[in-house]
Parts: sequence; structure tokens; C-alpha cells
Amino acid sequence: MKQTVTGLAKKGELVQVKAGYARNFLIPNGKAMEVSEKNQKIFEEMLKQSTIKREKMRKEAQDLSIMIANIVLEINVSSEKGGKIFASVNSSLIQEKLKEKNINIEKKDIKIIKPIKSLGSHIVSLKLYEGIFCDLKLSVLSK
Repeated sequence: MKQTVTGLAKKGELVQVKAGYARNFLIPNGKAMEVSEKNQKIFEEMLKQSTIKREKMRKEAQDLSIMIANIVLEINVSSEKGGKIFASVNSSLIQEKLKEKNINIEKKDIKIIKPIKSLGSHIVSLKLYEGIFCDLKLSVLSK
């Protein structure tokens, strides 16, 4: 399998399917390739390249994790005199502030454990890569 197909197999697995399913769906859509000596060598090279790419991405995520651990992200919001803010700090706002520092994190990978509705220091969790998480320190300040 060149790609994971739900209910059938994961990427890299060798499976036997009916000829019509392979010929009409899997192979034309690039999800699988026919077993042959030539294709086996091509597939092994693809897996090797994929492994190298994953390791590179993992290393970059670990380096980013170290960098983020040393950052305190300042977010300025409108607030009342008591320190309560008018709108909670959400993942979109955090993502926007991270982009200003050239750190690209998907909004879905920003985990706000408790809604941020007050001024002060807060911590959110970021998923950087499979199994690599880090905490981001926020400083919510009044405008």
C-alpha cells in the first residue's frame, strides 16, 4: 500500500485484494501498486525516503519545542478594571501571534486547557508533531 486505506491496510503493508478492486480503484488512485520485483524496489526506496522525511520533521519539531519553551507570548486585549477581559483568548489569536514570530502552528494543534478569560500568565499546550508536545507561556496584558 502506498497510502493508508481505512478498513483495508496501512501504508507500507502488503495485502491481497480482488483484481478488479486493485485495477479499478487502488492503483489508478495512487493508493497501491502491484507487487513485482521492480515495484518492490521502488516501494522500498519510497519507504526509506518517507522515514528520512519523518525523522527530519521530528528533529525540527524537537528544536522548535526548545525554542518555544523560552518564549513568553504577549497578547494585548481589552479588559475591565478588575482584570476580566471582554473576550476570551482563543487558538486563532494565539496562532496569529505565533505567526508574527515566524512560528507556524495549526489552530487545531493549540490546546487551551482552561478558557483564558483573565489577565495574567497562562499556559497552553502545542502539538508540534506526532508525540511531541510543548507548553507555551502566555502573558495576557491590558491594552
